[in-house]
Amino acid sequence: METTVYRNNITKTVPAGFSWTTLFFWFIPAFVRGDYKWSAIMFVLSIFTSGLSILVFPFVYNDIFLNRLRAQGWVAQGDTPEDLQRAIQKEKTSFWVSMAVIVFMIVLVIMAPSKKSNPVSEQQAREEAAERKVSKFNDDGRLFISQQVRRTIREGARNPDSVEFDQIGINEDGSVICVEFRAENGFGGMNLEQVMYLDGKPKTDSTSWNKHCTNAKLYSMPTY
Repeated sequence: METTVYRNNITKTVPAGFSWTTLFFWFIPAFVRGDYKWSAIMFVLSIFTSGLSILVFPFVYNDIFLNRLRAQGWVAQGDTPEDLQRAIQKEKTSFWVSMAVIVFMIVLVIMAPSKKSNPVSEQQAREEAAERKVSKFNDDGRLFISQQVRRTIREGARNPDSVEFDQIGINEDGSVICVEFRAENGFGGMNLEQVMYLDGKPKTDSTSWNKHCTNAKLYSMPTY
């Protein structure tokens, strides 16, 4: 759909109605027509509205452009002086409404609370998490854990009554438990055993013991 406009014996045809080119090519058709003002407005509004304005302008841009031409002295066939005056007023109104929307969106962006979290480093976050975890394991908690470990080891021994604990050490948060004990073997003799629990999982290899138990800062727990 097109409309013919005249000015100083010059005639040109401009699009009318729904603007398919604006729908598919955004602000580019306005720029190509030399309508730099509305091209810039469409570009800025699409950014601040996350692209929603792109769905609105195809319905109104051709009328905006035609009114802009009328404000510049172009006349469409059948236009009356009142039509021209109304067109000029509509063009101004559309412009200021768009400006108001842009200003409003800018204010929203400025006033919006920052999404950034408190500037706490990753190291600080880990330390705080460790402190919270440690707070769950006071002396009573470590004592309870050591009792459970002694019970577990006795129940797994060949002769539970023969088990004698030499030392039990537990770290601050209860994730590491180091136990040395003696227990009767199959020949009636006594073996010295070492077992280390890491997050509840028993490990009897020397590598784990040396890594987590040797020279480690552990709370010494009762062996009786």
